[in-house]
Amino acid sequence: MATPPAETRERLLDAAELAFAQEGIQQASLRTITAAAQANLAAVNYHFGSKDGLIREVLQRLVGPINAERLQRVSDAEAKYADKIVPLEELLRHFLEPTLQMFASGRSHIPTLISRFHHETSPAVAETMAAVLEPVVGRFLQALMRSVPSLTIERALLRGQFMVGALLETLSLNPEVLKLMQPAGVDSLPRLNMLDELVTFCAAGFRHE
Repeated sequence: MATPPAETRERLLDAAELAFAQEGIQQASLRTITAAAQANLAAVNYHFGSKDGLIREVLQRLVGPINAERLQRVSDAEAKYADKIVPLEELLRHFLEPTLQMFASGRSHIPTLISRFHHETSPAVAETMAAVLEPVVGRFLQALMRSVPSLTIERALLRGQFMVGALLETLSLNPEVLKLMQPAGVDSLPRLNMLDELVTFCAAGFRHE
């Protein structure tokens, strides 16, 4: 019995996601991906048009639901506060929490994959990142600058990058390394709420004059 096209498409996306995380987005070959997906190169061309098309779909599948939730949360918060300003900490929580929740789903390669997309130097990957992230970045910056009126657009963009860096580091934290770094007699660090601490840290950075 022939494999349904939709099933082949999902297998290719799953295989590409894992290969991109393990080998790098540009380094992972279509041969490796199709072998893992039990498909052929013609299937990649049929479903995605090219490797660049496959990259776009992997990224969209990865961050599309996160961005949709972020946008909905910001809209809900602005409706909740009406003509008042959304508190900065609440705004940051709406941006950060969806990514942390996805990581908690058990897909252990996700932090590496997200980091790959942020650090790849390929123009094709950079253009794909910009296209996928632009709507949520623009919306978030608007809300951010209302929450912190003294913040310039230049600083908002730069500090936003610092926030993303802190988020990526949080996603990749190794609990065992964290334990080794703790002072003798201190055992409370792993029990701290990572989201609360990350929000507090980032809020201080955005507010700093």
